Amino acid sequence: MSFLAIWVVVGSGIDPAAPTGVVAGMLGVAAMAVQNALVRLLVGAPATAVMTTDVTTFMMDVGAILFRHDPNEIGHARTRARRTWPAIVGFTIGCSVGALLEATIGPWSLVVPTGFALLALALAFSVNECRASRARKPLDASV
Repeated sequence: MSFLAIWVVVGSGIDPAAPTGVVAGMLGVAAMAVQNALVRLLVGAPATAVMTTDVTTFMMDVGAILFRHDPNEIGHARTRARRTWPAIVGFTIGCSVGALLEATIGPWSLVVPTGFALLALALAFSVNECRASRARKPLDASV
């Protein structure tokens, strides 16, 4: 959110060596670090910050599915490929939309990912609150 605010106020012509540019850059790096850490905390989720690894793993899995003969290897490759392809497609779509928005509306294009991040945060809090309220409810002994 802070990165967005600085970028919108200063504009896309910001000097990266200026103090404001350095602060904006560091806020962007911090946001990416938090996002990368959260994905690592979600067990089984493919990396979203290392697309080269995801694409390489996906292509190796496709090769295993097509050319391996061991059913266990093929099953493992299918499972991993099913988990990885949505991140690759999402990254591709996100980059395309981001480039289009940056070209058309400039720094305000950062509102889209910021909005999605805030929505995800709100949903996470509501899910946790729902789980916590269920845990606090006493069991009905009459059932």
